[in-house]
Amino acid sequence: MKIKPLYIYLIAFVLVIVIIVLTSNSGSNKSTSESITGKEMPQDEIHKGINPPGTGNPSSGNVSKEAIHQMEMLKKSYEENPEDTVKAKVYADMLIASHSPEKSIPIYENILKKDPKRIDILLGLTLANYSLQNFDECEELTLEILKIDEDNPEANYNLGAIAASRGNKEKARKLWQEVIEKYPNSDAARIANTSMQRL
Repeated sequence: MKIKPLYIYLIAFVLVIVIIVLTSNSGSNKSTSESITGKEMPQDEIHKGINPPGTGNPSSGNVSKEAIHQMEMLKKSYEENPEDTVKAKVYADMLIASHSPEKSIPIYENILKKDPKRIDILLGLTLANYSLQNFDECEELTLEILKIDEDNPEANYNLGAIAASRGNKEKARKLWQEVIEKYPNSDAARIANTSMQRL
């Protein structure tokens, strides 16, 4: 099955969001909204047109029409064929990127019923729960990923992020140092290095 370029770009976009969310939350146990206060809003398809921090929350009135249309099309595509796991994943990833992680959870869980060993889906579900500060669930999901692939750099990084979010900086530092040593050329190692500097 050939994947359309749109889906590849959406997946790449969501991965960038995942990395940003994990990195921005890793040095603090504050909520996601508190951790981004005072930072400039990205000017991408989702965030274009949103007011600067401190001038109001994102709403249908300040999100670009293109982003709303894209989200509606993804939702319609998913609803027409919820068994298409490619479209379901893209929609769930976009829900997280558009600050609706709670809506993505049942979609990811439905995909996992078909294939419980899909690491990409388990990582998405981990991110959704992390965004909602469900750290116990995040840890369970991360350990599940490591049962499938003990050398998954992202899952190993996530253990450190979970520890940091719970206030255990020493454990986070140790786990991230292991990521840097075991996977030196990975994105996870680069993010771990940045996260350690923020502790």
